[in-house]
Amino acid sequence: MRPAPHWLPHPQSVTADDPGLESLRVLAKACLAASARRAVAGPRDGLSVLATLGDMAGAAGRRTGPADRFLGFLIQGFERPPPAIRLDCDADVDLPFEALAALGLIAAEAISNALRYAFPAGRDGHIWIRLVRDEGRIKITVRDDGIGMPDLPPDPQSGRGVIDALARHLGGYARLGSAPFGGALVTVIYTPA
Repeated sequence: MRPAPHWLPHPQSVTADDPGLESLRVLAKACLAASARRAVAGPRDGLSVLATLGDMAGAAGRRTGPADRFLGFLIQGFERPPPAIRLDCDADVDLPFEALAALGLIAAEAISNALRYAFPAGRDGHIWIRLVRDEGRIKITVRDDGIGMPDLPPDPQSGRGVIDALARHLGGYARLGSAPFGGALVTVIYTPA
């Protein structure tokens, strides 16, 4: 197992009634810590943090977990006034911890960017996270109804570059841009192994 950076939560001996859920909480906190510290400064850093998170989750004794519970824990970690963050996730999607870590980093980056840029001057709004399994593929979408996303050239060191690299790591692709009728839309689609 790789040594975890000092700022990542360490999975101590799990004493909860359900060690799998506690592992999901630890993984969600680690994704939030990575996003908040801007530790994921580029694709290489993103994949390095991803590998560490996957190792941490595996050390906690469980290899898969329910995506809806994991993303719920992730959203709870955002201390915020409005905009409201809503989650819509298929209940039967159980994924490997490494995939959950990648999806958590993707969602945390997209949510952080929405909170930072989409709602200037305290503008009210909403952020929606949707994860579905459709025809054997996993699709996660993070959408907001803020001011939209500028069309910028690709930059591997930006949040867009990190999301794209994580999507490729999952064997899929990412689409980032303005949503129809306003706001921003981040979509990652991949086929689980």
